[in-house]
Formats: sequence, C-alpha cells, structure tokens
Amino acid sequence: MKKLIEIDEAMDLIKNGDTLLVGGFGMSGTPLTLLMPLQSLVSKTLLLSVII
Repeated sequence: MKKLIEIDEAMDLIKNGDTLLVGGFGMSGTPLTLLMPLQSLVSKTLLLSVII
C-alpha cells in the first residue's frame, strides 16, 4: 500500500464497525482534512477517538 493516498481512498478503507484513532498536536496538528469527511460516514457505525 502507498504511504500517501487521497482522502477519497482513505474513506473507502473505513468499514462498518471499525475503530479509528486519530492523534495530533493541539489544533495545529489535528488532521482536519481527515476528520471533516468522516462526518459523511453517518451510515456506518464508527468509533472515533481523537487525541489532541
């Protein structure tokens, strides 16, 4: 798998029932480019833990 993928490709990899852990360094290091599209996954059951 490539190390860098487009956000649409990343969203396709998230399956129903997955747990996703996202880390960052305060608001400046939080991956908003990833978190914002996750809101569109309302049809999936997703446990999202964000550590900032």
